Amino acid sequence: MIESIFAALPWQPNPLIDIWRGFQLTARHDDLLQVIIIVVGTAIVLALLSRRQRPHIHAALMRFSLAVFLIVTSAIPAGLGWLPAQTLHSAGQLLAGCALVKLGSIIVFDFLLGLTPFSPP
Repeated sequence: MIESIFAALPWQPNPLIDIWRGFQLTARHDDLLQVIIIVVGTAIVLALLSRRQRPHIHAALMRFSLAVFLIVTSAIPAGLGWLPAQTLHSAGQLLAGCALVKLGSIIVFDFLLGLTPFSPP
């Protein structure tokens, strides 16, 4: 449906179709929607369970938001055939990994070690 809207525009070849296809390919390849739901759901649960970790959770979510923005916007230069598309996509994946490590460290060090008799600093 969207491709038919883009096809009605006056210029040919239409770069908007290529951008839209690049976005669809990126979203399918990275399973973007599922990852967003998992990360946001985990962050909500962590924020509800641990009040003192909320600033860290907020920082992880901001990092993840920037990562999603970079991954989504990497479809624009990819659709136009520009070189920085892969760099933007890789930077987005790196930031998403950093956000996931931050959330994982909150789970391990705040919750799992809290259940043991050890008291980490």
